Amino acid sequence: ELLLFAADRHGHVKQIIRPALAESKIVISDRYLYSTIAFQGYGRGLSRPTIDSLNDLAIDGTMPDVVILLDLD
Repeated sequence: ELLLFAADRHGHVKQIIRPALAESKIVISDRYLYSTIAFQGYGRGLSRPTIDSLNDLAIDGTMPDVVILLDLD
């Protein structure tokens, strides 16, 4: 599961996010590496270093400038 999410994220970064940023477009995403930390890390109990390593490979340095966390019931 973790590998599938990392592979999908890598493809999304490579095919959608980076090309849009290269054209100076604003990119808004509802989930990114933080959702993997939450769901696979805290939710499923997977190793945080493993998650971080895979996320690093998947996003290859493409980090958001702003993160908005909605803390809702």
